[in-house]
Amino acid sequence: MPAPNDSHRRLIRLFKRSMIAELPTLERALGTTSRTTVYRALSALGYLTSASHASRFYTLEDIPAFDADGLWRHGGVLFSKDRTLRQTIVRVVESAPTGRTHGELRELLRLRVQDTLSDLTKDEMIDRVRIERRFVYVNIEQAVAQAQIARRKEVHAKAASQALRPAAVLEVLLELIHGAGAWVASKVVSKRLQARGVDVTPEQVEGLYREHGIVEKGRHSQSR
Repeated sequence: MPAPNDSHRRLIRLFKRSMIAELPTLERALGTTSRTTVYRALSALGYLTSASHASRFYTLEDIPAFDADGLWRHGGVLFSKDRTLRQTIVRVVESAPTGRTHGELRELLRLRVQDTLSDLTKDEMIDRVRIERRFVYVNIEQAVAQAQIARRKEVHAKAASQALRPAAVLEVLLELIHGAGAWVASKVVSKRLQARGVDVTPEQVEGLYREHGIVEKGRHSQSR
């Protein structure tokens, strides 16, 4: 078994070459089968375990160059400044102005996260709401969550209205005018226009309503 200083030098040389390593590789580098010996040497140097691959990979704390999202990848292995996948997801969800969908998290982390999201929701570490037929994960604090939800809806509304061609926007507004002041539900508008060959979804109509401040109050208002 190498002396402590020799152990440290061996690990530093190993990580300089490979950046990351699994436990068997570390044991071979130190000439030991004792996990306690390996962890003692790692602890003296400062180390991180991977957020992916069931935390099987190790690196030294001063090696990762974390990106703006607090993530670092090497050879397909993910490390996080939050150390664990659970804590990483919680931070990412809490700090996102519009929350995060499962798809957005999967794209960011490049991992399957559905089971972890389910566990975090059950453990009340994060919350989940349905917006525009999708689940969005938000902060467990209700005040923060409401702000995230409002911002997400605002973004959806803007995207939906922008996605409409000017001619389609005109068709939607004409439907309201033809309603002679009566409220026309988005589903009704969409159905009428699609029957005339204008491809507009109820969600796009809703987005246009929100964008222009058109609300149901017995009569419609087009202020803005």
